[in-house]
Amino acid sequence: MIRVATYRRSYYERNKVLLILSIIVMAAGVLILLSTFMTWTSGKTGWGLIGSFSQAGRSYTNNPFYNYGGGGYIIFSGLLSVIFGSLIALAGLIMLASFSRSLSGLAIFASFVASVLAIINTVTIFRQGSGMGTGMYVFLIASLAALITSSTTQSSSFLVPRAVEDVEDDRDIGPRYRGRG
Repeated sequence: MIRVATYRRSYYERNKVLLILSIIVMAAGVLILLSTFMTWTSGKTGWGLIGSFSQAGRSYTNNPFYNYGGGGYIIFSGLLSVIFGSLIALAGLIMLASFSRSLSGLAIFASFVASVLAIINTVTIFRQGSGMGTGMYVFLIASLAALITSSTTQSSSFLVPRAVEDVEDDRDIGPRYRGRG
């Protein structure tokens, strides 16, 4: 006895929203990379903050990732913005090339960390009153834009059902019933 199984098959078409959001994520990652070489504070670029320096009468210690001057003042260097900006740009590029949400989790994580770093740097610069440069504004805005757009790619469905059809097939689905018949 051949049992006929009926199952539902859906065909999907791609939505252009994922394409646009992937481009925005990639562009935000590139802007974070470029902001590293712009002025962040007191004539210093993000890349120039790597190592020790003196700002607002405080001397900061030598560390490639952050600088600490005591009194709770910490400022992160441009090395971290290069790392997280390249991760965001790479995730956006792969999402764009594969037309899928495959690396949106990485983009969310990297843009969240970049946003936290930019907010901490902004608070530190304003607490010291040393003046925030254009690179720091670009870093802050681009990291927040990357966080919002990468979160949107993960939380929305970008495959829209085009057609649904019922298919009858003679495949066996599950074990046969050993009772009557």
